[in-house]
Amino acid sequence: MPEIAFAVRKAKPCPQQGCSEEAWREALAKAAQRAREQAALTEPTASTRFTLRLRFRMRESARAQASDLDNLAKPAMDTLFLSGHTQKPKSRFSGVLFRIDDAQVFRLQLEKTQVCSADEEGVDVRVVWQ
Repeated sequence: MPEIAFAVRKAKPCPQQGCSEEAWREALAKAAQRAREQAALTEPTASTRFTLRLRFRMRESARAQASDLDNLAKPAMDTLFLSGHTQKPKSRFSGVLFRIDDAQVFRLQLEKTQVCSADEEGVDVRVVWQ
């Protein structure tokens, strides 16, 4: 199965409608675009089924505990895939990895972990499709 994996570092994961969501999405979009440029991908179709794994790396334990995983996942999904169901106006950072609706994500694995420094903050992303 084709896949792409990359990491975002030195960027605070931002939940939906929290902190600086646009800055977080920009950092994620830049990393996704770099990964896509470097990968030889089999181009998925509109009927492709995706598995998305997101591991959020957060420094402050209080913020990590207060951030719901589903609220962390939504901005990431809306950045990596297209979304017809955003609660905010369309962002310029939408569908940067795949120009396919995020409804095609059939499996979503979420995790958050605490890290020690701001340099380690971010997210590990892995997308597999078939």
